[in-house]
Amino acid sequence: MANDRDDDAPAQYSSPPCFMHELDLEFRAPSSDWTDVRRWRKAERERLIAA
Repeated sequence: MANDRDDDAPAQYSSPPCFMHELDLEFRAPSSDWTDVRRWRKAERERLIAA
């Protein structure tokens, strides 16, 4: 029985690993939120290292 499948071709998946391209461009957090996140991460990192 002949196998018509091309094993050298890229595999076809049911969904992409990332859906960012499908999100609305307006669905982004304001940059001020990221500033707050960076500030919190830095403080939390320093707190954990000091513990």
